[in-house]
Amino acid sequence: MIKISDKVVTAILSAISAIAVGYVPVWVARINANRPPTKNDEIRQLKEENARLKEENEKLKRGE
Repeated sequence: MIKISDKVVTAILSAISAIAVGYVPVWVARINANRPPTKNDEIRQLKEENARLKEENEKLKRGE
């Protein structure tokens, strides 16, 4: 049987964890990209668009 020191095991686990931290958000983003927007997502998007349009409207009123 191969003897592996605790430091080597810790280093291997740390490397695996670092890789997982890098890839998991990408996987989640890919999964979420395929799902339709929820009601709350649509509400948030509409509020953002409304705020942007209000700013644009104010600029036009001021003549900018």
